[in-house]
Amino acid sequence: MNKLYHISVLLLMAVLMFSTSCLKTEEDDIFDKSAASRLDDVRDSYTNILTEKGGKWQMEYFTTDEEPGYVYLMTFQKDGSVTISGKNVWISRVDDVSAITPSFGSETSLWEVITDNGPVLSFNSYNRFFHLFADPEDIPSTDEGDTDEQGYGHSGDYEFDLMKYSGDTLYLEGKKHGNNIIMTRLEPSIEDQTYMDDVVALADSFFNAKIPQTFITLPNDRRFVVTNGASLILSMYPEDGDWVSQTETYSAIITPSGLNFMNPVRLYADKDSTSYYDVQHFVRQADGSLLCRENNQVKFTADTLSKIMAGQSFKWRMVENGYAGDLEDFISIFEAGLKAYNKATLRYKYFDISYVAAQETFTFTFAVRANGRNSTCNLYLDVERVSDNQVRFVFNGEGDSNAKVYLQRVEALQDFCNYLSSTTFEIRPNSLLSPTEVRLVSADDDVTALTLILQ
Repeated sequence: MNKLYHISVLLLMAVLMFSTSCLKTEEDDIFDKSAASRLDDVRDSYTNILTEKGGKWQMEYFTTDEEPGYVYLMTFQKDGSVTISGKNVWISRVDDVSAITPSFGSETSLWEVITDNGPVLSFNSYNRFFHLFADPEDIPSTDEGDTDEQGYGHSGDYEFDLMKYSGDTLYLEGKKHGNNIIMTRLEPSIEDQTYMDDVVALADSFFNAKIPQTFITLPNDRRFVVTNGASLILSMYPEDGDWVSQTETYSAIITPSGLNFMNPVRLYADKDSTSYYDVQHFVRQADGSLLCRENNQVKFTADTLSKIMAGQSFKWRMVENGYAGDLEDFISIFEAGLKAYNKATLRYKYFDISYVAAQETFTFTFAVRANGRNSTCNLYLDVERVSDNQVRFVFNGEGDSNAKVYLQRVEALQDFCNYLSSTTFEIRPNSLLSPTEVRLVSADDDVTALTLILQ
Protein backbone atom coordinates (compact mmCIF):
# COMPACT_ATOMS: atom_id res chain seq x y z
CA MET A 1 0.00 0.00 0.00
CA ASN A 2 2.82 2.44 0.92
CA LYS A 3 4.56 1.55 -2.31
CA LEU A 4 1.39 2.32 -4.29
CA TYR A 5 1.06 5.63 -2.40
CA HIS A 6 4.64 6.66 -3.30
CA ILE A 7 4.06 5.81 -6.96
CA SER A 8 0.90 8.02 -6.98
CA VAL A 9 2.77 10.95 -5.43
CA LEU A 10 5.56 10.64 -7.99
CA LEU A 11 3.06 10.59 -10.84
CA LEU A 12 1.28 13.69 -9.44
CA MET A 13 4.60 15.57 -9.13
CA ALA A 14 5.48 14.69 -12.71
CA VAL A 15 2.15 16.01 -13.96
CA LEU A 16 2.60 19.25 -11.99
CA MET A 17 6.15 19.69 -13.31
CA PHE A 18 4.95 19.12 -16.88
CA SER A 19 2.09 21.62 -16.43
CA THR A 20 4.44 24.23 -14.95
CA SER A 21 6.84 23.72 -17.82
CA CYS A 22 4.07 24.26 -20.35
CA LEU A 23 2.85 27.34 -18.52
CA LYS A 24 6.36 28.79 -18.43
CA THR A 25 6.75 28.23 -22.16
CA GLU A 26 3.44 30.00 -22.84
CA GLU A 27 4.48 32.98 -20.71
CA ASP A 28 7.75 33.26 -22.60
CA ASP A 29 5.80 33.35 -25.91
CA ILE A 30 3.67 36.28 -24.71
CA PHE A 31 6.18 38.32 -22.78
CA ASP A 32 9.37 37.58 -24.64
CA LYS A 33 9.77 41.35 -25.43
CA SER A 34 9.59 44.37 -23.19
CA ALA A 35 6.92 47.03 -23.66
CA ALA A 36 9.60 49.39 -24.97
CA SER A 37 10.71 46.86 -27.58
CA ARG A 38 7.16 46.25 -28.73
CA LEU A 39 6.65 50.01 -29.06
CA ASP A 40 9.84 50.25 -31.09
CA ASP A 41 8.48 47.56 -33.41
CA VAL A 42 5.26 49.54 -33.91
CA ARG A 43 7.27 52.69 -34.60
CA ASP A 44 9.35 50.88 -37.20
CA SER A 45 6.22 49.43 -38.76
CA TYR A 46 4.61 52.87 -39.22
CA THR A 47 7.88 54.27 -40.55
CA ASN A 48 7.88 51.57 -43.21
CA ILE A 49 4.19 52.17 -43.99
CA LEU A 50 4.81 55.88 -44.57
CA THR A 51 7.79 55.39 -46.88
CA GLU A 52 6.78 52.30 -48.86
CA LYS A 53 5.15 52.37 -52.32
CA GLY A 54 6.71 55.74 -53.08
CA GLY A 55 5.77 57.38 -49.78
CA LYS A 56 3.20 59.86 -51.20
CA TRP A 57 0.12 60.68 -49.11
CA GLN A 58 -2.79 63.09 -49.07
CA MET A 59 -3.55 64.61 -45.64
CA GLU A 60 -6.97 66.06 -44.77
CA TYR A 61 -5.81 68.64 -42.27
CA PHE A 62 -8.14 70.40 -39.82
CA THR A 63 -7.30 73.03 -37.22
CA THR A 64 -10.51 74.16 -35.48
CA ASP A 65 -14.19 74.06 -36.36
CA GLU A 66 -13.93 77.76 -37.19
CA GLU A 67 -11.70 77.08 -40.20
CA PRO A 68 -12.13 74.88 -43.26
CA GLY A 69 -9.98 71.84 -43.81
CA TYR A 70 -6.86 72.01 -45.96
CA VAL A 71 -5.50 69.38 -48.34
CA TYR A 72 -1.78 68.69 -48.17
CA LEU A 73 0.39 66.29 -50.15
CA MET A 74 3.31 64.67 -48.36
CA THR A 75 6.10 62.55 -49.77
CA PHE A 76 8.06 60.72 -47.06
CA GLN A 77 11.63 59.61 -47.68
CA LYS A 78 13.63 57.02 -45.76
CA ASP A 79 16.37 59.60 -45.09
CA GLY A 80 13.98 61.44 -42.76
CA SER A 81 12.95 64.18 -45.19
CA VAL A 82 9.40 64.97 -46.28
CA THR A 83 8.17 67.23 -49.06
CA ILE A 84 4.94 68.98 -48.08
CA SER A 85 2.81 70.72 -50.72
CA GLY A 86 -0.45 72.63 -50.46
CA LYS A 87 -2.52 75.38 -52.04
CA ASN A 88 -4.48 77.77 -49.83
CA VAL A 89 -4.72 81.44 -48.98
CA TRP A 90 -2.51 81.09 -45.89
CA ILE A 91 0.36 79.93 -48.07
CA SER A 92 -0.19 83.10 -50.09
CA ARG A 93 0.02 85.16 -46.91
CA VAL A 94 3.43 83.79 -45.99
CA ASP A 95 4.82 86.41 -48.37
CA ASP A 96 1.85 88.78 -48.74
CA VAL A 97 -0.38 89.25 -45.69
CA SER A 98 -3.08 90.96 -47.79
CA ALA A 99 -3.45 88.08 -50.28
CA ILE A 100 -6.99 86.80 -50.84
CA THR A 101 -6.47 84.00 -53.37
CA PRO A 102 -4.84 80.58 -52.82
CA SER A 103 -1.23 79.98 -53.84
CA PHE A 104 0.71 76.76 -54.27
CA GLY A 105 3.66 76.16 -51.98
CA SER A 106 6.03 73.22 -51.52
CA GLU A 107 8.92 72.78 -49.11
CA THR A 108 11.03 69.92 -47.81
CA SER A 109 11.60 69.49 -44.07
CA LEU A 110 12.16 66.65 -41.57
CA TRP A 111 9.94 64.00 -40.02
CA GLU A 112 10.10 60.88 -37.89
CA VAL A 113 7.89 58.47 -36.03
CA ILE A 114 8.63 58.79 -32.33
CA THR A 115 7.29 56.88 -29.34
CA ASP A 116 5.30 58.29 -26.46
CA ASN A 117 2.33 56.39 -25.07
CA GLY A 118 2.13 55.11 -28.63
CA PRO A 119 3.58 55.89 -32.06
CA VAL A 120 3.57 59.59 -33.00
CA LEU A 121 4.15 61.13 -36.43
CA SER A 122 6.27 64.22 -35.78
CA PHE A 123 7.12 66.92 -38.31
CA ASN A 124 10.13 67.99 -36.30
CA SER A 125 11.68 70.77 -38.37
CA TYR A 126 9.91 73.94 -39.41
CA ASN A 127 8.08 73.90 -42.71
CA ARG A 128 6.84 77.36 -43.74
CA PHE A 129 3.79 76.05 -45.58
CA PHE A 130 2.62 73.53 -42.97
CA HIS A 131 3.75 74.67 -39.53
CA LEU A 132 2.10 78.06 -40.10
CA PHE A 133 -1.08 76.48 -38.72
CA ALA A 134 0.67 75.39 -35.51
CA ASP A 135 2.53 78.69 -35.07
CA PRO A 136 1.11 80.42 -31.97
CA GLU A 137 1.83 83.92 -33.26
CA ASP A 138 -0.79 86.42 -34.42
CA ILE A 139 -2.61 85.32 -37.57
CA PRO A 140 -1.67 87.49 -40.58
CA SER A 141 -4.31 89.81 -42.08
CA THR A 142 -6.44 90.14 -38.95
CA ASP A 143 -7.24 93.63 -37.74
CA GLU A 144 -4.20 95.66 -36.82
CA GLY A 145 -3.70 95.54 -33.08
CA ASP A 146 -6.05 92.56 -32.69
CA THR A 147 -4.27 90.12 -30.39
CA ASP A 148 -7.19 87.80 -29.66
CA GLU A 149 -5.34 84.82 -31.14
CA GLN A 150 -1.91 85.78 -29.74
CA GLY A 151 -0.48 82.61 -28.27
CA TYR A 152 -2.96 80.42 -30.15
CA GLY A 153 -2.71 81.19 -33.87
CA HIS A 154 -4.73 78.67 -35.88
CA SER A 155 -4.50 76.08 -33.07
CA GLY A 156 -3.24 73.41 -35.45
CA ASP A 157 -1.03 70.41 -34.72
CA TYR A 158 2.32 69.28 -36.10
CA GLU A 159 2.50 65.99 -34.15
CA PHE A 160 -0.10 63.28 -34.55
CA ASP A 161 -0.88 60.08 -32.69
CA LEU A 162 -0.97 57.22 -35.19
CA MET A 163 -4.21 55.43 -34.36
CA LYS A 164 -4.76 52.88 -37.12
CA TYR A 165 -3.71 51.79 -40.58
CA SER A 166 -6.24 50.11 -42.86
CA GLY A 167 -6.45 49.74 -46.61
CA ASP A 168 -3.85 52.38 -47.52
CA THR A 169 -5.51 54.82 -45.11
CA LEU A 170 -3.91 56.17 -41.94
CA TYR A 171 -6.07 57.46 -39.11
CA LEU A 172 -4.40 60.05 -36.91
CA GLU A 173 -5.30 62.31 -34.03
CA GLY A 174 -3.74 65.69 -33.32
CA LYS A 175 -1.52 65.24 -30.29
CA LYS A 176 -2.34 68.59 -28.70
CA HIS A 177 -5.79 69.51 -29.99
CA GLY A 178 -7.23 66.06 -30.70
CA ASN A 179 -8.60 66.63 -34.22
CA ASN A 180 -9.16 63.53 -36.34
CA ILE A 181 -6.90 63.52 -39.38
CA ILE A 182 -7.02 61.14 -42.35
CA MET A 183 -4.13 60.35 -44.66
CA THR A 184 -4.64 58.42 -47.90
CA ARG A 185 -1.88 56.83 -49.96
CA LEU A 186 -1.42 58.20 -53.48
CA GLU A 187 0.48 57.09 -56.54
CA PRO A 188 4.05 58.45 -56.41
CA SER A 189 3.81 59.65 -60.02
CA ILE A 190 1.26 62.33 -59.09
CA GLU A 191 2.59 65.85 -59.71
CA ASP A 192 1.93 67.96 -56.62
CA GLN A 193 1.01 71.31 -58.17
CA THR A 194 -1.28 69.81 -60.79
CA TYR A 195 -3.03 67.79 -58.09
CA MET A 196 -3.52 70.83 -55.86
CA ASP A 197 -4.74 72.99 -58.75
CA ASP A 198 -7.36 70.33 -59.49
CA VAL A 199 -8.48 70.26 -55.84
CA VAL A 200 -9.06 74.03 -55.81
CA ALA A 201 -10.92 73.87 -59.13
CA LEU A 202 -13.06 71.02 -57.84
CA ALA A 203 -14.05 73.07 -54.79
CA ASP A 204 -15.28 75.80 -57.14
CA SER A 205 -17.41 73.28 -59.00
CA PHE A 206 -19.18 72.33 -55.75
CA PHE A 207 -19.57 75.79 -54.26
CA ASN A 208 -19.23 79.24 -55.78
CA ALA A 209 -19.84 82.57 -54.09
CA LYS A 210 -22.01 83.60 -57.06
CA ILE A 211 -24.48 80.84 -56.20
CA PRO A 212 -25.76 81.91 -52.76
CA GLN A 213 -27.18 78.59 -51.61
CA THR A 214 -27.34 74.87 -52.17
CA PHE A 215 -29.22 72.20 -50.25
CA ILE A 216 -28.76 68.95 -48.39
CA THR A 217 -31.74 66.75 -49.19
CA LEU A 218 -32.86 63.88 -46.95
CA PRO A 219 -34.59 60.71 -48.22
CA ASN A 220 -38.00 62.10 -47.19
CA ASP A 221 -37.24 65.23 -49.27
CA ARG A 222 -36.77 67.47 -46.25
CA ARG A 223 -34.11 70.00 -47.20
CA PHE A 224 -31.48 71.94 -45.31
CA VAL A 225 -30.40 75.24 -46.83
CA VAL A 226 -26.62 75.51 -47.16
CA THR A 227 -24.99 78.95 -47.45
CA ASN A 228 -21.38 80.14 -47.42
CA GLY A 229 -20.36 76.95 -49.18
CA ALA A 230 -17.46 78.63 -50.97
CA SER A 231 -15.81 79.35 -47.61
CA LEU A 232 -16.15 75.67 -46.57
CA ILE A 233 -17.52 76.90 -43.25
CA LEU A 234 -21.00 75.79 -44.17
CA SER A 235 -24.01 77.47 -42.56
CA MET A 236 -27.09 75.23 -42.50
CA TYR A 237 -30.67 75.45 -41.32
CA PRO A 238 -33.85 73.46 -42.12
CA GLU A 239 -35.73 74.95 -45.06
CA ASP A 240 -38.97 74.63 -43.10
CA GLY A 241 -37.39 76.18 -40.01
CA ASP A 242 -36.07 79.52 -38.80
CA TRP A 243 -32.72 80.59 -40.24
CA VAL A 244 -32.09 83.02 -37.38
CA SER A 245 -32.39 80.58 -34.49
CA GLN A 246 -31.58 77.28 -36.22
CA THR A 247 -28.50 78.08 -38.30
CA GLU A 248 -25.47 75.98 -37.40
CA THR A 249 -21.98 76.16 -38.93
CA TYR A 250 -19.77 73.22 -39.88
CA SER A 251 -16.18 72.99 -41.07
CA ALA A 252 -15.61 70.95 -44.22
CA ILE A 253 -12.93 69.99 -46.72
CA ILE A 254 -12.98 69.23 -50.45
CA THR A 255 -10.84 66.38 -51.78
CA PRO A 256 -10.82 64.64 -55.18
CA SER A 257 -13.18 62.02 -53.74
CA GLY A 258 -15.78 64.54 -52.53
CA LEU A 259 -16.60 66.50 -49.38
CA ASN A 260 -15.94 65.61 -45.74
CA PHE A 261 -17.15 67.40 -42.65
CA MET A 262 -14.65 67.81 -39.84
CA ASN A 263 -17.04 66.00 -37.47
CA PRO A 264 -20.28 64.05 -37.99
CA VAL A 265 -23.32 66.26 -38.61
CA ARG A 266 -26.75 65.25 -37.28
CA LEU A 267 -29.68 66.20 -39.52
CA TYR A 268 -33.19 65.66 -38.23
CA ALA A 269 -35.76 64.25 -40.63
CA ASP A 270 -38.69 66.07 -39.03
CA LYS A 271 -39.46 69.17 -36.98
CA ASP A 272 -40.04 67.06 -33.86
CA SER A 273 -36.47 65.73 -33.97
CA THR A 274 -37.64 62.14 -33.60
CA SER A 275 -35.49 60.66 -36.36
CA TYR A 276 -32.20 61.74 -37.84
CA TYR A 277 -29.30 61.01 -40.13
CA ASP A 278 -25.66 61.30 -39.07
CA VAL A 279 -23.59 62.34 -42.08
CA GLN A 280 -19.93 63.19 -42.55
CA HIS A 281 -18.50 61.92 -45.85
CA PHE A 282 -20.01 62.80 -49.24
CA VAL A 283 -18.66 61.02 -52.30
CA ARG A 284 -18.42 62.71 -55.66
CA GLN A 285 -20.61 60.98 -58.24
CA ALA A 286 -19.99 60.65 -61.97
CA ASP A 287 -22.47 63.46 -62.69
CA GLY A 288 -20.71 65.83 -60.26
CA SER A 289 -23.20 65.49 -57.42
CA LEU A 290 -22.38 64.54 -53.80
CA LEU A 291 -23.88 61.48 -52.12
CA CYS A 292 -23.47 60.58 -48.45
CA ARG A 293 -21.16 57.58 -48.00
CA GLU A 294 -22.70 56.62 -44.66
CA ASN A 295 -26.16 55.86 -46.04
CA ASN A 296 -26.16 56.42 -49.84
CA GLN A 297 -29.34 58.49 -49.46
CA VAL A 298 -28.59 61.98 -48.16
CA LYS A 299 -27.23 64.20 -50.92
CA PHE A 300 -26.15 67.71 -51.79
CA THR A 301 -28.41 69.31 -54.40
CA ALA A 302 -28.82 72.70 -56.05
CA ASP A 303 -32.05 74.52 -56.71
CA THR A 304 -33.76 73.54 -59.95
CA LEU A 305 -31.83 74.92 -62.91
CA SER A 306 -34.72 76.98 -64.25
CA LYS A 307 -35.18 78.61 -60.85
CA ILE A 308 -31.52 79.60 -60.82
CA MET A 309 -31.81 80.97 -64.35
CA ALA A 310 -34.83 83.05 -63.32
CA GLY A 311 -33.30 84.22 -60.05
CA GLN A 312 -33.63 87.96 -59.58
CA SER A 313 -30.20 88.23 -57.93
CA PHE A 314 -28.34 86.81 -60.94
CA LYS A 315 -26.84 88.52 -63.98
CA TRP A 316 -26.12 86.35 -67.00
CA ARG A 317 -23.94 87.23 -69.95
CA MET A 318 -24.44 85.78 -73.43
CA VAL A 319 -20.81 85.52 -74.47
CA GLU A 320 -19.22 86.27 -77.81
CA ASN A 321 -19.02 83.18 -80.00
CA GLY A 322 -21.29 81.46 -77.50
CA TYR A 323 -24.19 81.09 -79.89
CA ALA A 324 -24.75 78.55 -82.64
CA GLY A 325 -27.30 77.50 -85.22
CA ASP A 326 -30.26 79.80 -85.86
CA LEU A 327 -29.17 82.18 -83.08
CA GLU A 328 -25.84 82.80 -84.75
CA ASP A 329 -27.67 83.62 -87.97
CA PHE A 330 -30.11 85.99 -86.26
CA ILE A 331 -27.30 87.92 -84.53
CA SER A 332 -25.36 88.26 -87.78
CA ILE A 333 -28.46 89.60 -89.51
CA PHE A 334 -29.07 91.98 -86.58
CA GLU A 335 -25.54 93.37 -86.88
CA ALA A 336 -26.07 93.91 -90.59
CA GLY A 337 -29.36 95.69 -89.85
CA LEU A 338 -27.66 98.04 -87.38
CA LYS A 339 -25.09 98.99 -89.99
CA ALA A 340 -27.73 99.54 -92.66
CA TYR A 341 -29.85 101.74 -90.38
CA ASN A 342 -27.31 104.28 -89.14
CA LYS A 343 -23.92 102.66 -89.58
CA ALA A 344 -24.14 101.47 -85.96
CA THR A 345 -22.10 98.58 -84.61
CA LEU A 346 -22.33 96.47 -81.51
CA ARG A 347 -19.99 98.02 -78.98
CA TYR A 348 -19.52 94.69 -77.18
CA LYS A 349 -19.86 91.21 -78.61
CA TYR A 350 -22.04 90.06 -75.73
CA PHE A 351 -25.53 90.58 -74.30
CA ASP A 352 -26.56 90.74 -70.64
CA ILE A 353 -29.73 89.36 -69.04
CA SER A 354 -30.48 90.60 -65.53
CA TYR A 355 -33.32 91.70 -63.28
CA VAL A 356 -33.84 95.42 -62.69
CA ALA A 357 -35.80 96.02 -59.51
CA ALA A 358 -36.73 99.61 -60.46
CA GLN A 359 -38.45 98.32 -63.59
CA GLU A 360 -39.69 95.13 -61.91
CA THR A 361 -38.65 93.16 -64.93
CA PHE A 362 -35.72 91.43 -66.57
CA THR A 363 -33.72 93.31 -69.17
CA PHE A 364 -31.89 92.20 -72.27
CA THR A 365 -29.01 94.66 -72.58
CA PHE A 366 -26.83 95.46 -75.56
CA ALA A 367 -24.58 98.42 -76.37
CA VAL A 368 -24.16 100.14 -79.72
CA ARG A 369 -21.87 102.78 -81.15
CA ALA A 370 -23.33 105.13 -83.73
CA ASN A 371 -22.26 108.55 -84.99
CA GLY A 372 -19.33 108.57 -82.58
CA ARG A 373 -21.54 108.01 -79.54
CA ASN A 374 -22.03 104.97 -77.28
CA SER A 375 -25.45 104.04 -75.97
CA THR A 376 -26.86 101.23 -73.87
CA CYS A 377 -30.15 99.66 -74.86
CA ASN A 378 -32.47 97.66 -72.57
CA LEU A 379 -35.27 95.47 -73.85
CA TYR A 380 -37.74 94.14 -71.28
CA LEU A 381 -38.54 90.44 -71.01
CA ASP A 382 -39.66 87.67 -68.69
CA VAL A 383 -37.58 84.57 -67.93
CA GLU A 384 -40.26 81.90 -68.02
CA ARG A 385 -39.70 78.55 -66.30
CA VAL A 386 -41.04 75.84 -68.61
CA SER A 387 -39.85 72.94 -66.43
CA ASP A 388 -37.14 72.25 -63.88
CA ASN A 389 -34.48 72.30 -66.58
CA GLN A 390 -36.10 74.36 -69.33
CA VAL A 391 -36.64 78.12 -69.81
CA ARG A 392 -37.92 80.56 -72.38
CA PHE A 393 -37.14 84.27 -72.80
CA VAL A 394 -40.35 86.14 -73.54
CA PHE A 395 -40.02 89.70 -74.84
CA ASN A 396 -43.01 91.98 -74.35
CA GLY A 397 -42.12 94.57 -77.00
CA GLU A 398 -41.10 97.16 -74.44
CA GLY A 399 -37.80 98.71 -73.51
CA ASP A 400 -36.05 101.96 -72.71
CA SER A 401 -36.01 104.81 -75.23
CA ASN A 402 -32.75 103.71 -76.86
CA ALA A 403 -33.91 100.12 -77.31
CA LYS A 404 -37.29 101.17 -78.72
CA VAL A 405 -35.60 103.09 -81.52
CA TYR A 406 -33.71 100.04 -82.73
CA LEU A 407 -36.67 97.75 -82.12
CA GLN A 408 -38.75 99.93 -84.48
CA ARG A 409 -36.07 100.67 -87.09
CA VAL A 410 -34.14 97.40 -87.29
CA GLU A 411 -36.43 94.58 -88.29
CA ALA A 412 -33.79 91.95 -87.55
CA LEU A 413 -33.89 92.89 -83.85
CA GLN A 414 -37.63 92.25 -83.73
CA ASP A 415 -37.11 88.93 -85.52
CA PHE A 416 -34.43 87.99 -83.00
CA CYS A 417 -36.75 88.78 -80.07
CA ASN A 418 -39.62 86.84 -81.64
CA TYR A 419 -37.40 83.82 -82.16
CA LEU A 420 -36.19 83.81 -78.55
CA SER A 421 -39.75 84.20 -77.26
CA SER A 422 -40.93 81.18 -79.22
CA THR A 423 -38.01 78.89 -78.38
CA THR A 424 -37.77 76.60 -75.36
CA PHE A 425 -34.22 76.01 -74.20
CA GLU A 426 -32.91 73.03 -72.27
CA ILE A 427 -30.38 74.03 -69.58
CA ARG A 428 -27.09 72.13 -69.58
CA PRO A 429 -24.90 73.36 -66.70
CA ASN A 430 -21.15 73.13 -66.20
CA SER A 431 -21.84 71.94 -62.64
CA LEU A 432 -24.90 70.51 -60.93
CA LEU A 433 -24.14 72.24 -57.63
CA SER A 434 -22.54 75.42 -58.90
CA PRO A 435 -23.89 76.20 -62.38
CA THR A 436 -21.90 79.36 -63.13
CA GLU A 437 -21.94 78.57 -66.85
CA VAL A 438 -24.86 77.07 -68.74
CA ARG A 439 -25.35 75.97 -72.31
CA LEU A 440 -28.92 76.60 -73.44
CA VAL A 441 -29.85 74.25 -76.27
CA SER A 442 -33.02 74.54 -78.35
CA ALA A 443 -35.51 71.81 -77.49
CA ASP A 444 -36.39 71.65 -81.19
CA ASP A 445 -33.14 71.04 -83.04
CA ASP A 446 -30.25 70.42 -80.59
CA VAL A 447 -28.04 72.65 -82.77
CA THR A 448 -29.28 76.11 -81.93
CA ALA A 449 -27.66 77.06 -78.64
CA LEU A 450 -26.20 79.87 -76.60
CA THR A 451 -23.79 79.99 -73.67
CA LEU A 452 -24.48 82.14 -70.62
CA ILE A 453 -21.92 82.90 -67.93
CA LEU A 454 -22.91 84.13 -64.48
CA GLN A 455 -21.43 87.54 -63.72
